[in-house]
Amino acid sequence: MIKQKSGGRIINFSSIAGFAFSNIPFFNIAYATAKAGIVGFTARLSGELKEYGITVNGIFPSALTKGFPDPGPGAEPPEFVAPVIVYLASDEAKDITGQFFSINGGNVGIFPRPIQATTMMYCKTGKWTFDELCKIVPTMVAPK
Repeated sequence: MIKQKSGGRIINFSSIAGFAFSNIPFFNIAYATAKAGIVGFTARLSGELKEYGITVNGIFPSALTKGFPDPGPGAEPPEFVAPVIVYLASDEAKDITGQFFSINGGNVGIFPRPIQATTMMYCKTGKWTFDELCKIVPTMVAPK
């Protein structure tokens, strides 16, 4: 795609399991780890290929398949996922990159990037002490 200088589209399939903290039974650790890798790969690749007019997006489909016969409420056949793929592959989506789309039946959403810059930053000159960290870290962590 880079050599041809014509842009392009890359659409990666991942899963909410790649960054979900919940203990959903059918998301075993190997599956979740693989899907997290795809999320990281998609995020990084989108930044590296943007200047070449190549978009890279991820989708988290929820569809009734042989692999997931009961993926949760709202899941429909894979045909519900196809229009989002067609859209992302089209010229209409030429400026959309680095996004993660959730498709669940008639619902389409965009997840925030798994890791985002935060405004919750404490700065100091020199290294932190254990006691200082004991005071500030609890204020930075969102309650469960």
